[in-house]
Amino acid sequence: MHRFARYCGILLALLVLAMGAAMAEDGLDEQDPPTPDLYSGNWVCDRATMEIDWEQVGYKVLIEWGSSAWEQSRWEYSCYYDENSRTMTSLPFGLRTDFVYDEAGEVVSATEVYDDGEATFSLDGEGYVLWADAKENAGEGLRFERLPDEAAEEAAAAEPLFATLGDAMADPGYTDITGGDDSHYVVVVAREGAAPVRAVADLDEETLRLRDEMFEAEDYDAAREVLLAKLKSLPVSYTEELTAVPKEQAELDALAGKRIADLEAEGYVYGGSGFAGDQDPVFTMEYGFYLYDCVVNGTGDEYSERQDNDTLGEMTVKSASYVGLSGNAANLDYQADGTYTAPEDDGWGEFGEVMQIISDAVTAAGDGELDVDAVVAQLMEHNPDADPEELRTFIALFAQMAAAAQTEAAGTPDAATEAAPEEAPAAD
Repeated sequence: MHRFARYCGILLALLVLAMGAAMAEDGLDEQDPPTPDLYSGNWVCDRATMEIDWEQVGYKVLIEWGSSAWEQSRWEYSCYYDENSRTMTSLPFGLRTDFVYDEAGEVVSATEVYDDGEATFSLDGEGYVLWADAKENAGEGLRFERLPDEAAEEAAAAEPLFATLGDAMADPGYTDITGGDDSHYVVVVAREGAAPVRAVADLDEETLRLRDEMFEAEDYDAAREVLLAKLKSLPVSYTEELTAVPKEQAELDALAGKRIADLEAEGYVYGGSGFAGDQDPVFTMEYGFYLYDCVVNGTGDEYSERQDNDTLGEMTVKSASYVGLSGNAANLDYQADGTYTAPEDDGWGEFGEVMQIISDAVTAAGDGELDVDAVVAQLMEHNPDADPEELRTFIALFAQMAAAAQTEAAGTPDAATEAAPEEAPAAD
């Protein structure tokens, strides 16, 4: 039976080689390589190299060996594969060609030595390819070692640095910077002496369900912990190195004397302020993946007054310094090099504008009762297709978080206002 299968393999291989390009036209389908594919790839032994590729229904073997810098021999075989012995046997017309090169590496001559060579290829116990040349025994004593496959190296390089989001959160470089959308959750990890990375996981239906339940739960903190535990168990799909680098101090020094409005025109985004007593006014600016603190020329009273009358942009910068990573590092709308790709319009426009509407309403209400219906109506102007009940839930959650933050701040009267609150673990 095995011998019959072998003869059938030889016959089919001969047929394919004879038909060549006509194969596809005549409707004969190509076959997949055997599984596992033990031979495909590049192999080397001293000055000899072997390249093995699967072609249509068999293997093509190309061997090159240089006897000197100017002379090289090449063997070409078409082989069929025996799954039982896991060997490759060539068809009886192996080709040997000898080449001579000049000093520039150009071919001076190419001589066909024979075209009736035969050979068998096998793997020894250590995974080396052995070449048994029946024509002239050219492969005697040669053991070919597999070279690292470029695709395999790329795949290895693409392997996530963390198995799960929990592993990323347990890393000493975990930054508390997280984010995501309805499809992904992102965790940012800083690394000593290397670029920060973001670990990205795909969200499954259970995670999305837990997120929705958290927003509606009476005990938000308990529901949040359930969601967080689920998030930590999610496998990381990929990790991505953030190649954008923070600005050098010389670049920040060059900001001195510029107006806040000038910085915003250059792409900096105002991120809040914080100072106490007679301290110099300080505000935070965001640029790409990074935050920078800017000290303002002027007094705190002037700063507050200009905030109230919307002329803050006229104040000038006294000095600037690097702070650290911003929330943009977890925003997948930003490419790894810091390039921003605007998402498709979902009817809401800029998310910051929406949050500002809610924030302004909560701030205006103060200790009084928040007019939720008025805020919902204002948000519905942005997106008439929005669900009013979902908006009410979100507004109530925001108000709850704001009240908690205010209570915490009241316990630390000397603490400066944070530039931006920590993001909740739920995906945006």
